[in-house]
Amino acid sequence: NWTASDWNKVVFSDETKINRFGSDGRKWVWAVKGSPLTEREVTPTYKFGGGGVMVWGCITSSSVGGMAFIQGIMDSKKYTDILQDRLLPTLDALDLLPQAVPQQQYIFQHDNDPKHKSRHTKAWLAHLEISVLDWPAQSPDLNPIEHLWRRLKEQLKGYRTPAANLDQLRDRILEQWALIPQDYIEKLYASMPDRIRAVI
Repeated sequence: NWTASDWNKVVFSDETKINRFGSDGRKWVWAVKGSPLTEREVTPTYKFGGGGVMVWGCITSSSVGGMAFIQGIMDSKKYTDILQDRLLPTLDALDLLPQAVPQQQYIFQHDNDPKHKSRHTKAWLAHLEISVLDWPAQSPDLNPIEHLWRRLKEQLKGYRTPAANLDQLRDRILEQWALIPQDYIEKLYASMPDRIRAVI
């Protein structure tokens, strides 16, 4: 029975992979039999693979929050390091740290990935008095940041050429992350009551 204003207190987070050359998946196109495919309809192949980067990000009802690029396999220690370096500054910038403004209520959301639920991560969050939202298993569509990832990937398609390398891809991701419109984030948060009703 949460209202939109209740959901506005949630800091959503998630991880995603962003590739230099778009999706990892299969791409289907319509074509007239016997006619050649256009350049837009053909996905090029690359001898050494295009590669991609894993990204962690969070959003608040006020703005996009911190973002981090994940190097290698992320375990619980690496995860809490990211929260230390990216989540805490996000909360601090919005005066949401419990120690700074005890009366300011907010809740942190992450999914049920084992590294999120580990003893180490739980202890880290508890030490900082960060409240965590109980999140249903297998419910990625409920998280509004999933829609934001899709929008970010669409924005990245706006460059005339693919990123020359992973460093340029990271630069573009940071640039486009900062350009996510505030009204888009507000619409995502406003949609939360309807999302919840749709799955009940």
